Amino acid sequence: MRRYWNLTDLGGGMAVENGFYTIRWYAKADPAGDTGGGKSVNLWNKDENRTWKLFRQDFNHD
Repeated sequence: MRRYWNLTDLGGGMAVENGFYTIRWYAKADPAGDTGGGKSVNLWNKDENRTWKLFRQDFNHD
């Protein structure tokens, strides 16, 4: 799986990440498989230890 992202610090311990992904999949019924991809938006929040934690996520397959 390849993934590209762009993280933007929003201040106040919040950041937004705009991602794109490509994935190769295989199935027992379809051993040749295929590829797929899509986009995602992730909202990150720093906890009390200042560690980034995923707060919300939304994605869309192409």
